[in-house]
Amino acid sequence: MRSLAVASFLLLTPQSPLLADEVADKIKDGVRLHDAQDYDGAMAIYRSILKDHPHHPSAVYELAYSMRAAGVDKSEVLAFLENETDSGTPQHFSIYILLGSAYDDAGELEKGERAFRRGLEVAQDSPDLHYNLAVNLSYQKRWPEAMTAYVSALSARPEHASSWFGLANACDESGRSPRAFVAYARAASMEPASARGRDGAARLWPLLFAYVEKEKDAKPGKPANVTISIPSSPETEQPQSKKKRKKKKDDASDPVAMEALGTSIVAANRWVEEWETKSDAAFFAHALDSVTAIASELEVKDDAFWAVVLPYFDDARAKNLLEPMAYVLRDAAGDADAKRWLEENRKRADSFEEWARSRKK
Repeated sequence: MRSLAVASFLLLTPQSPLLADEVADKIKDGVRLHDAQDYDGAMAIYRSILKDHPHHPSAVYELAYSMRAAGVDKSEVLAFLENETDSGTPQHFSIYILLGSAYDDAGELEKGERAFRRGLEVAQDSPDLHYNLAVNLSYQKRWPEAMTAYVSALSARPEHASSWFGLANACDESGRSPRAFVAYARAASMEPASARGRDGAARLWPLLFAYVEKEKDAKPGKPANVTISIPSSPETEQPQSKKKRKKKKDDASDPVAMEALGTSIVAANRWVEEWETKSDAAFFAHALDSVTAIASELEVKDDAFWAVVLPYFDDARAKNLLEPMAYVLRDAAGDADAKRWLEENRKRADSFEEWARSRKK
């Protein structure tokens, strides 16, 4: 990940024997060698700059970047980065991404977390730092905190697919199935043909019905009994299967329970007369629209999660694209009925794909 502009942060001392443009040219040469996988050559250039300009931010970053790519011993990379962050010379925030990632690579997750948080003290709105912190917290299985970090990353960069997949997984691991449902829908709709897109699409149906159970031995011709069990607050880090319970009277004040209840009521409609004879693909389109519409109508946008999630679905609905989105997701999950619908509604499918591409920019 190269997040620095090559000629940025050229902090030269007054007595410098090199002009700023000469330093910039040297760094560009080093980057070209790095990109050609001549890491030794690139590192030699960066070290020559640092000899004349100790702690030069661009040279520091690029040298550390090349050291990691070259497979230099982790302890040497960490020592170099720690020395530079403690040098007293202001460094670009990206150095903390390298430092935190190096600690993560070494299995020292707590030190990696501290590095990312130090970086956020320098650049509190950096989506890269928030994303890397979220990944680190996920490694530590601190799922609710990872959710918060992913949301912060997406607030600054909503087009980043990896953050959406990470958020969806963190929601799922936190037992927040309704949030995992919409996050996976958002993520998978961005790249339905990729392996992770197909996997995310396949998760949507079980997440929709996470708290709903149909009576197994319903009599023919009679409505089936449906049981809804919902989780309780506070947000726990236990798997959802360990924290289901029956609805209680005070659930109206419990946001976790209310999200689960609202989604489950939508899901339970699968067995009402209107929907029980229709295809899973058709019902899924109805459910995706209903779940996201309910969230919008409840005006939950003051919740950071919903504030970053809902605009995508609201815009798709306004443009009459939510239905083709749902069929694209079901097709990615291997639903033959969805595939047929897309073939029969090619113009609408193409319109959705064009819109989805525009949302990645």
